[in-house]
Amino acid sequence: MSAPLSQCLHCRAAFVPCPTHRTTQQYCSKPECRKASKAAAQARWRQQPQNQAYFRGPEHVERVRRWRARHPGYGRKKPSARPPAPALALQDFACPQAAPVEPLTTATAGLPQGQKPAASPGADALQDLADLQVPLLAGVVSLLLGDALQDRFAELTRQLVDRGKRVLAAER
Repeated sequence: MSAPLSQCLHCRAAFVPCPTHRTTQQYCSKPECRKASKAAAQARWRQQPQNQAYFRGPEHVERVRRWRARHPGYGRKKPSARPPAPALALQDFACPQAAPVEPLTTATAGLPQGQKPAASPGADALQDLADLQVPLLAGVVSLLLGDALQDRFAELTRQLVDRGKRVLAAER
């Protein structure tokens, strides 16, 4: 003999109710139906005359104050269970030898003889970017890795430096 089916008030799907609550269970066990069940129960509770002023008035304010005094920090956000990321030692990744400095030249191909290219906005601000290169590199590497673990960070940074050297050598 099979158990009688009930129809969920939220999703209208047929379900087998819990044997101990088969006469009162009106919602199935899907998460969205459980939320609807809780919302309906709370609405029914608030409609009762003795509960309509439960959250109002000075006696209830005092009740809440006493409860909060007995439960300090209850509503505060819990600290993350993850340990903080280790500090990065970017100086470990720096090349011991400086690359030869090459002067920055502007492209003049296709311009008439003697004409200089028009200055682009922010063209003199290239030296302002020098201070951002190390943090920029650290940000890009950690973004590519998805984390900032020092071993993985060092390995990828070395690979990027090697690749950058090959790219620059190919341009020459």
